[in-house]
Amino acid sequence: MKDYISGEANRRYIHEGDGEAGYGWAGQVAGLIGDVPSVRELIDRMAGEAGAIRSRWCGGAN
Repeated sequence: MKDYISGEANRRYIHEGDGEAGYGWAGQVAGLIGDVPSVRELIDRMAGEAGAIRSRWCGGAN
């Protein structure tokens, strides 16, 4: 988990724009907001994306 939350991962996002290998703090990603979904749409989308990430990290096993 340390590799996913390290300062290096943050730098990969900020300087290289690699959203798959890094992350940005809330203020850094605010400009990426492209829509304003309903709360239901947002929660459904977040749950779907979390499930896809979990599946990818677990090699497709749930």
